[in-house]
Amino acid sequence: MSAYCPRCEKEIAAEAPECQYCGADFSSADGWKPTSEPGAWKPQLTGPGAVIQVIGRLIVGGVGWFAFMLVAMFAGFSGGYSAGKAWIGFAQVLAVCVLVWALLPIGRLFLKK
Repeated sequence: MSAYCPRCEKEIAAEAPECQYCGADFSSADGWKPTSEPGAWKPQLTGPGAVIQVIGRLIVGGVGWFAFMLVAMFAGFSGGYSAGKAWIGFAQVLAVCVLVWALLPIGRLFLKK
């Protein structure tokens, strides 16, 4: 009988202790197990876990953005108005990217099939 590796999704023997293609270990009681169809196993992030991950990402992204803004302000003071203006523009783009990255776990909750 054949099964599929949950990591690389290639066909393997159902009783295999590990995947011959990617080396995924199936011997652990709490670990991965071969599935009956490819793509059947996907990690699920639900409820409070997603909210906690978003909060953590907002903190990490906010600290990074704040550090970038300090550099932008310094560039504006030392390089004149035009240099500071470019850095501030980059900081705004970075802020949007941080927000998108931080909100991805919540988006995955709503996009689940």
